[in-house]
Amino acid sequence: MSSAAIEDGCLVSRDGEVVALGRRKDMLKEFSGEVHDHQVHDHQVRDHNDAAILPGLVNCHAHLELSLLRGKVASSTFCGWLAALIDAKQALGIEGLREGVRVGLAEARGFGTAYVADTISPHVIVPGLYPAGQVLGLVEVLGFSRLVAGERWRQAEGGLARLLAGRIPAALAPHSPYTVSEMLLTRCAAWPGTLSVHVAESVEEVEFLRSCNAAIQDLLASRGAWDHTYRPPGLSPVAYLSRLAMLRPGSLAVHCVQATGNDIGLLAQWGGAACLCPRSNAALGVGRAPLRELIDAGVKVCLGTDSLASVADLNLFREAEAAMELGATPEEALRLATLAGAEALTRPELGALSPGKRPQPIVLPLTGNEPVEAALEAGAAGQARFVFEVSV
Repeated sequence: MSSAAIEDGCLVSRDGEVVALGRRKDMLKEFSGEVHDHQVHDHQVRDHNDAAILPGLVNCHAHLELSLLRGKVASSTFCGWLAALIDAKQALGIEGLREGVRVGLAEARGFGTAYVADTISPHVIVPGLYPAGQVLGLVEVLGFSRLVAGERWRQAEGGLARLLAGRIPAALAPHSPYTVSEMLLTRCAAWPGTLSVHVAESVEEVEFLRSCNAAIQDLLASRGAWDHTYRPPGLSPVAYLSRLAMLRPGSLAVHCVQATGNDIGLLAQWGGAACLCPRSNAALGVGRAPLRELIDAGVKVCLGTDSLASVADLNLFREAEAAMELGATPEEALRLATLAGAEALTRPELGALSPGKRPQPIVLPLTGNEPVEAALEAGAAGQARFVFEVSV
């Protein structure tokens, strides 16, 4: 939220751009006075009765290509879940992954999401896969063995080129400090654009970087990805990425569940954003992100759904409700799902109902006395609808 709620409000827009907003009677007077048959001169007037109009949501972390895996990946351990996910993803094949992107994006928009930062495998990217104006394509980088660093970097460059050729904003997503070699992470750090990286998600990850946790080593070895020259840096995941200059303004640190007080201090200094996915963390049993501590320390925080391989739906309102369980107020939770996400992804046209912006507004029915809480509840119940579909 960028301002207080306006009771009996009116939003004036033209071709998807906000022109003005204020009290209904003032807007109708300013934009010509009298209403006849739901028209103010050449403007159509839509009355949504008892409802809230909000900016479309901004999902800062998703894996849309995994959308056909809803309810199909399970394990009692984090590394077991990763192994099951790898197998299930391979079984889908390229066309299954591309269909997942289409299915997932449609679902996210059905819940009122205007924009998604989507992590995608380079070989899945083809022209026309993403519609314009709805997605930041985060090209995933994987490769723990230093022997594959060159090949994986070329694949990532190819994915970036295909996205940019289709005029889709693109960035890099080195998966994590336990699935990407230091050589490849360093190369990603030298790339000048946005980076999005899973960090401090699980205890296994923390232990692996400190003393080479056997569970992750066994997982990598079982996939032929283990590098026998690896030596753990002896640092926390956040400190390790900071040492590699990967924590920089405009980038995303995803999850941060295991972030310590020292880590939070580093995150507060770097100028990027911590993207939290509380429902996925709960489903995988990795813990609860220190949301309150992050916010109080001045860390920029936003929200993501993660994938349908770990959550039941791509409803970011439900993520906002989960953020409230971590200590966010309703107003903070709504901001995390809208303006904070737009700021994290450097999309100034999104996230707020302000003149000059193109926030793809949504409408939600209100049934309670507290408008923010009522809007969040309606959104979590799947009642969000776009006010209009814009051409971009």
